[in-house]
Amino acid sequence: MSRLEIKIVLSAVLLAPACSATGGSGAPVPVEPTVVVEEFLAAVNRNDLGTMGTLWGNKRGPASTYMDQDELRKRLTVIATYLRHDRYELGEPGALTVSGDEERRGVAARMTRAGCRAVVPFTLVPWSGRWLIEEIDLAPIGNPSRACPQNQQ
Repeated sequence: MSRLEIKIVLSAVLLAPACSATGGSGAPVPVEPTVVVEEFLAAVNRNDLGTMGTLWGNKRGPASTYMDQDELRKRLTVIATYLRHDRYELGEPGALTVSGDEERRGVAARMTRAGCRAVVPFTLVPWSGRWLIEEIDLAPIGNPSRACPQNQQ
């Protein structure tokens, strides 16, 4: 084997695990539910509806694969408006119990937006070897166009 052939084989061997870890797409497949929530909240502040649509969904898969794109854009715009934040801190994965379904995981995000603080619960569901955000309770964070309730200051 020539040196060039050895380099090609070594490159293929060394890159194979990286490709499988990313699912071939170039982006790492999130292993922990908290990683998905972190990526989602980062996408919220970047107004990256595309990434949000790949992290939000249900057992059918990411919403971006089955929802009408106009409807998806509208829903994600509302979610992003509520979840835009100054900072956040995540609770331990699974700290929120999801009754009735042992497959689902809950993650609590302690969020601060314009001086208001709230704990926003996220429910995640497994899909194809990774997690998707299935539900987000927006009620605790409140309407971003209204003053902060006294109990959130």
